[in-house]
Amino acid sequence: MVFNIEGLPFTDIVADFAISSYLNTKDSVLFNNGSLNATSYSWTFEGGNPRSSTEIYPMVLYDKPGVYQIKLIAKNGKKRAIMTDTITIKDINDWSSFIYPTVYLESTNTENPGYQKYLALVKKKGFENISDYVQNCCLVISKKLYRTVDEANEHNVRNLKYILAEGGYLSYANPTIPNVIIGFDMNYLNSFAQEHSEDAAADEIYGILCHELTHCYQNWPKNAGEYGKQSECNGFVEGSADLARLLTGGFNPIRYPHVGGSLLDGYTTTGFFYLWICNTKDVHFLQRLNLSAKYVDKWSLDLVTQNFFGISAQSLWEEYQRTLPEKIE
Repeated sequence: MVFNIEGLPFTDIVADFAISSYLNTKDSVLFNNGSLNATSYSWTFEGGNPRSSTEIYPMVLYDKPGVYQIKLIAKNGKKRAIMTDTITIKDINDWSSFIYPTVYLESTNTENPGYQKYLALVKKKGFENISDYVQNCCLVISKKLYRTVDEANEHNVRNLKYILAEGGYLSYANPTIPNVIIGFDMNYLNSFAQEHSEDAAADEIYGILCHELTHCYQNWPKNAGEYGKQSECNGFVEGSADLARLLTGGFNPIRYPHVGGSLLDGYTTTGFFYLWICNTKDVHFLQRLNLSAKYVDKWSLDLVTQNFFGISAQSLWEEYQRTLPEKIE
């Protein structure tokens, strides 16, 4: 209620503020002033930079993690009101509070040579079982897609069914939050392992898992066309997934970019283009790209690149194409 007495306005001073949601080192904290009937403000920020402010909506940077006190004095003439509170600042590089999804492993046949090979490769990488291996990859991919653990946790992947099947799609993902599904064809691994080294087989299952987990953790672009066809949506979803693979497990045997195609093709065509942007324009491009899909109502790569770099997506694509050899020897 905003009135002391019916018919008369509320005239007392109230000091009040709220804080932006993610509180991390290296990120400025916005203090939203909700005070009433004040004409001036005096802020004190323990451990912050600046240490004090008279602005209505101050921005404060905290370099070190910890618990800090904030004090706001709201004034109007001789009247004043005080509010104090504490905030907890996290180390932006601390992912110890990451929420791992519960992994439910399902296999049509644990005697399949592909299953046995998968388990052997997982153990070679130092994991006792496939579920632990998948959970570790969830953390790896989340770090590529998100700047902070809070952002990754907010995406809310809580249960992951991993289906090792005999036949069907080589791999697929059903990223319906909070219960996601990933499938993988054990027969494919059996064939691949017969034709490639054990190291290559280990890289292959890891790379494929990185790609599919990206679909589970990435934001989906709004109003960006139909997935599965040449569209902004398809370029973003599959391009981001192959970029995440290139930044983590990679491809073994190595794959190379080539001249031609379209930035809307997705997979390695778009993935290598995104990698070039990471290497030449912004090392954090994947994180910023993923964040843009959450907030842009009608997503397009051109809108993103114009905002990030002041250049059209097509101009960037043409610049990238000029860096590629006509053919790989």
